[in-house]
Amino acid sequence: MFYDVVIVGGGAAGFFAAIACAERARSLSLRAPHIVILDAGTRVLDKVRISGGGRCNVTHALFEPRAFASHYPRGSRELLGPLSTFGPRQTVEWFERRGVALKTEADGRVFPVSDSSETVIDALVRAAVQEHRVEVKTRARVAYLNRQLGDERSAFHVGASADDALTADRVLLATGASRTAWQWAAQLGDHHIVPPVPSLFSFVLDAEWKQCFAALAGVSVPAVELHVAVAGTPDERAPRGKQRRRPLRQRGPLLFTHNGISGPAVLALSAFGAREFAACNYRFAVQVNWVPDEPQVLEALEQARTGADRRKLVSAHNLFGLPRRLWRCLVVECAHLDASLRYADLSHAAATALAAALTGLRVQVHGRSPFKEEFVTAGGIDLADVNMSTCESRRVRGLHFAGEVLNVDGVTGGFNLQNAWTTGYCAGVAMAQPRVPVAETAPSP
Repeated sequence: MFYDVVIVGGGAAGFFAAIACAERARSLSLRAPHIVILDAGTRVLDKVRISGGGRCNVTHALFEPRAFASHYPRGSRELLGPLSTFGPRQTVEWFERRGVALKTEADGRVFPVSDSSETVIDALVRAAVQEHRVEVKTRARVAYLNRQLGDERSAFHVGASADDALTADRVLLATGASRTAWQWAAQLGDHHIVPPVPSLFSFVLDAEWKQCFAALAGVSVPAVELHVAVAGTPDERAPRGKQRRRPLRQRGPLLFTHNGISGPAVLALSAFGAREFAACNYRFAVQVNWVPDEPQVLEALEQARTGADRRKLVSAHNLFGLPRRLWRCLVVECAHLDASLRYADLSHAAATALAAALTGLRVQVHGRSPFKEEFVTAGGIDLADVNMSTCESRRVRGLHFAGEVLNVDGVTGGFNLQNAWTTGYCAGVAMAQPRVPVAETAPSP
């Protein structure tokens, strides 16, 4: 059966591309394209369904493209143009036009007012299937993807379990991080694949630090600063072959877990240092400043010796607003001060030790654990091989990519879903244009 567009992958990027393709064709008064979405699973949009703990973090309310793009460890430069075309503002407008009321939380994350991902899924399915008659086939595992060069249309041939063979003018790979999809891309046009490593993960601490923090599981700290000194690796935002060392430093909330530490600051650090951490097998030291907004920590401790707090116990009286259990742990377990010590009896050496624990505590990481359902991969189709304005391959005409199959990943907070909406939109708009038949004898340069 012939299709104008075959989309492999029934996730956010695939659905949004199908809708954008049909909408653009309608706006140009073109014939409605014959589009099919193939998904190997039993239902579509599963990752949207579990996004944001089932609430669906649609995007982030950071509307300036350059500021938004800075939240992508890989792809920040290449996404600038696409985000200017279809960014978070356009995403909010698109969903609200389709009856999905959205709200912005204090940290900038955007959710449906319903607090249910089903609201977002219903809007996508309604637009694709009911409004634009996009075919959706589940349990349709693609066995092969190839192309017969030199025929009239240089059409793509797709073998799916639901149909023996499909033929298409254009194919979009929106599979997420899929080794199979990367193999197809490499075979079709010798696309370079950036090797995948995990991104967005929590830190598992070594046994000593697990024991030290054992009583803190569930405790959160509103703002910390994390710094890691590890051997540099090639910066994927720089041109191929060039290396640029970048500091691995992040600031934000931190959460203690049963195995170590998590929270936005840790997750962002894991994303920006994904390759460095993989290279050292997730064994490194992370330096924590628990009071980044307090530049004069030692001075404050020294003043407490003679001030109004001098008769109070150091372990019980928190000068910097930290959680009570964390403060006691830092005083007793990390700075090794006696729990019965009063501020009046705090020596300069003891104050220095406590200040060091507060501003530069070095804890040992000995592993990683995924951040629930928000697991993301760093790696994929090299962006140098893709025209990001259309998300079309520079090597194979009519082959497009969208979402996490590309070497693009963002930090937590709606940035990865926005990548799906943005690249899906750019690919969909480009695929609405009929291909001009050409007699290709080799992939495009």
